[in-house]
Amino acid sequence: MLSSLYLTAFEVLKIAIIEPIKGFFSLTPQKYENEVGIKFDEAEQYALISSCLWLQKNGALTNDEVDEIKSIREHRNEIAHELPNLIASEGSEIRLDLFKQMRELLRKIDIFWARADIFIELETLEVANTQDVRDEDILSSREIILDMITQTVTAYLEQRASSKQ
Repeated sequence: MLSSLYLTAFEVLKIAIIEPIKGFFSLTPQKYENEVGIKFDEAEQYALISSCLWLQKNGALTNDEVDEIKSIREHRNEIAHELPNLIASEGSEIRLDLFKQMRELLRKIDIFWARADIFIELETLEVANTQDVRDEDILSSREIILDMITQTVTAYLEQRASSKQ
């Protein structure tokens, strides 16, 4: 169970890293290729680290955070390629600390994009000033998904711990 939740959490983070950049450059694929360093139509396969570096260049991530994402991806690959072994064991090789890291990185990326996006007030049709919105008040649907995954992992671990007593 933990392995499938980790893989899902990773996919949510990966989408948050790649898709907004791809959308940002959707009308100018050549500029995307110049800025991100890969072909626009190859983004789904190869864009994770290139997109992380673009986010770093634009102030959304630090070098250490890009390294964290590389570690998270390496662990994802270990899980995906060793899934039968992980299922046979009790999931003890899943690094639970990386769930929290994924959540923190996702939050930082989502806040970056919320600050970069243009929002329109529905009542006045004027551009909203999002700089007055506190970071704590910004919440994406992706964050809600990762929160649910984290809660599920926590509940599972608590249940497992209580059943061993």
